[in-house]
Amino acid sequence: MPGNPQGSDKPATAAVQNLNQSLTVNPLAKEVGDNQIAFNLDRTIEELLTVLESKEKLLTFVPPEQFQGTTVFEGKVKDSEKVIALTVDDGPWPETTEQMLDIFKQNDVKATFFWLGQSIENSPKIARRVVAEGH
Repeated sequence: MPGNPQGSDKPATAAVQNLNQSLTVNPLAKEVGDNQIAFNLDRTIEELLTVLESKEKLLTFVPPEQFQGTTVFEGKVKDSEKVIALTVDDGPWPETTEQMLDIFKQNDVKATFFWLGQSIENSPKIARRVVAEGH
């Protein structure tokens, strides 16, 4: 019967394989009719195993490296401090981002910027300024 003869370290897959093995060895199968039932049961278990393996792949998806972020700076906050997290999730845009950075600097405000790599490649000067100013 097709399947993964080496076993699996995935709990759901391993459980189905164990069930498959215990049902395949059917001590009650004596006649052709019983063998047909055992065969149909084996086929059903194989279909279930295939579905579970595809679901496990979805649950263990890891985004490609180009979409994974990097922590440039991590801040620590005392329990007694009141803080607001200011985030900017678009850009950088040459005019407006520069204006925001000027305002942040005048008011000693730090922000977190969420930008795509391609956007940063298009405006590396602004991206370097953001990092240099401690955002």
